[in-house]
Amino acid sequence: HLEWLDPLMGSGYWIAECVEAAGCDMILGQRGGNSATVDGLERLQTADIIILAPCGFSIERSYAEMASVGFLARAGWEALPAVQQGKVFVADGNKYWNRSSCGVVETAEMTAEMSHPDLMGLFGHHGKLFVRLDELEDFCTREGAPSPTKPIPSCNDASYDLKTILTNAAGGGAGGSGSASASGDAAGAVGGSTAHSVQAQPIDPLVRSAMVPSAVVTAQLESLQCANFEAAFDWNSQQNKTRLTSAAKFETIVRGSSFAVLLEEGVAVEVSQPGGDGDGDGDGDG
Repeated sequence: HLEWLDPLMGSGYWIAECVEAAGCDMILGQRGGNSATVDGLERLQTADIIILAPCGFSIERSYAEMASVGFLARAGWEALPAVQQGKVFVADGNKYWNRSSCGVVETAEMTAEMSHPDLMGLFGHHGKLFVRLDELEDFCTREGAPSPTKPIPSCNDASYDLKTILTNAAGGGAGGSGSASASGDAAGAVGGSTAHSVQAQPIDPLVRSAMVPSAVVTAQLESLQCANFEAAFDWNSQQNKTRLTSAAKFETIVRGSSFAVLLEEGVAVEVSQPGGDGDGDGDGDG
């Protein structure tokens, strides 16, 4: 299972348990292990099947992301045994491969359908929660297919509700991490010259680790509202910085997603922390 496309990342945690339940062995990752960066496609040479389910991505978004990063054009991809045998699948990485919730049963069932031809279709997930790679384009361009991204209204629109937007963008706060609520009231906006302190030096990891998650989120939001993407990027965990690769790419992601509302002038953001580890996935790993 690949949890991220660029850079390539495997998985572990509870996903390895689902894979074991389906009668399979993980190639990249182990039960309880973290999501490690993969140094090259050659690591997939021994894989009988490859599951592409990037963390938090719907099938449609994975399709768009694969095109954006040129994933299928990588040197060596076509030579992989699983690719040549048509054993590459794209699954819903948002609901079923992202968080250890009541969907873990479906995750194991999908893995079983993918890996055992006699079980394909048994649980009814094929064509709904996962597709073969050669079915991906037709699935994502079908009539009524959801957009790979969620459009958000302008703050001038009557339907603009920043609190709802931020809640949805953060996955509804189900992970128990810091939840953000916001108001367009300029009187309470974080944007004045005294409200921000631009981070000029790299964040000391020891300082960051000693801070509660809500304080880290607040500091990152302040950096974003100053358009200081170098500092905002530095407030990410080391794992996320490895995945995001650079401040420039982080800026591209923020500006191209629903989180772009955090950059708008006159938006006030309040961070609360009901519990959790602060990384938004509810697994307690930070």
